[in-house]
Amino acid sequence: MKLKPILFGVLPILTTLLTSPDVHSQKNSIIDSISLYGSVCTQVAVYKSEAEIQNNGSKIGFGIYKTVNSDLHFFADVEMAVNLVDNNYTFNSSINTTESLPDAVFSDIDNAVSTRLGYIGFSYKNWGTISIGKQWGAYYDVSGWTDMFDVFGGQASGTYLTGTDGGELGTGRAAKSVIYRNKFGPVKIGLQAQLNGIKTNYGGSLIYNIAKHLELGIAVNNARITREVMDLVIHAEKNEVTGIVGIKFSNEKIYTAFNFNHNGGNVVPIKVNDSILLYGYNYNGYEWFFKYCLNNKLSFHGGLNVQTSLENDNYIPKDFHLEYYVIGGDYQITPTILSYFEMKIDRSINAIGHHNFDVYTIGLKIDLGLHKKFSDPGPLFNCLFKTNSLYFCTDIH
Repeated sequence: MKLKPILFGVLPILTTLLTSPDVHSQKNSIIDSISLYGSVCTQVAVYKSEAEIQNNGSKIGFGIYKTVNSDLHFFADVEMAVNLVDNNYTFNSSINTTESLPDAVFSDIDNAVSTRLGYIGFSYKNWGTISIGKQWGAYYDVSGWTDMFDVFGGQASGTYLTGTDGGELGTGRAAKSVIYRNKFGPVKIGLQAQLNGIKTNYGGSLIYNIAKHLELGIAVNNARITREVMDLVIHAEKNEVTGIVGIKFSNEKIYTAFNFNHNGGNVVPIKVNDSILLYGYNYNGYEWFFKYCLNNKLSFHGGLNVQTSLENDNYIPKDFHLEYYVIGGDYQITPTILSYFEMKIDRSINAIGHHNFDVYTIGLKIDLGLHKKFSDPGPLFNCLFKTNSLYFCTDIH
């Protein structure tokens, strides 16, 4: 496919640029910082009495940061998903790269390389940052607090519409978006618009630092559903307005967060008169994540995802709901090698009235990060580009 030669042609050039003495010796460097990052992650998943080797979010990317003067800075980031193997079941919602529901439902092509992120932007003095492209949306500023499991999660916050990365609706990795972010004392804000040439979607977030290590957040997303989806899905609404409120606590030993999502949207296949159709429904969702670090190598975590349907009709069973619990642990073998185990205890009832199955996983993640600084770009750069397997930034994802 066309992305392969482009990606693997650009990366050697960037690597050469990083190691070139001419670049380091320039008085005014072309760029202040380049970040090459990524991770390779595979796992063994056991479910339905079978075992499968799976890809779990392998990716590679690079970012660029340029300082014009003490007030004005420019940045860009490109991140690609690398599909090592084709999964029969994909349990990690965040590794999907399909933006739209029709493509997620009807396309059977698993690209070896696909786009996760691609954006450019600038920051000016105390006026904040503006970024344009495919990027983590303002809604994810809050919903991302609980999307922290190694494998599972992210299914009750309204972030990822069935089989997608939340790109078309703007709740996940928002496609064709422009986002303004700023911080005013203890308050952080995000304002988003998706300019897709058909209908404009809007979103925003507000985060308040209540006390040291403690934050309260709220976010909302208003997405206009395309005619293609309206024709495809039973019970689809023209506008999907989704809201979320969350609270997060983190220090050196403990990280925990809870989110409540109102009017999240999802789609499930149903059987009507011997035909398989797609049914759209809204729900209230709850997500909780807790992690405790015993030391700088070993940690344990757990949590839950629960969603209850807001619909009351005969298309789905009365006891239809999502409900599962997650238990897991991480061991940092070296600063760049992480091993993990994670299990999902599933108590859900699906759209045809059947119980879902439990899943057990064990995996290995190797970080490929290479970050070469030409000058110190400041905290904004660290937030933008520490997005590989071993880092998490709460300011900018």
